[in-house]
Amino acid sequence: MYLGNFRLDLIHPQPQAEPDRIAAGEEFLGRLRAFLTEHVDPLEIEATSKLSDGVIQGLKDLGRSG
Repeated sequence: MYLGNFRLDLIHPQPQAEPDRIAAGEEFLGRLRAFLTEHVDPLEIEATSKLSDGVIQGLKDLGRSG
């Protein structure tokens, strides 16, 4: 898989993220959590095995506003 050249130094110790990137990620997760709670019905997804167009558009919109 790595042809015998596994670079552990790239992942250990885990690099520390910049504080502003951590804050941006937490903010996005908050918006995502709110969207999922308010607009997504997991039982509907389970029953239909698909995401509605509104859910897909909402997820797209979340990606645009970040």
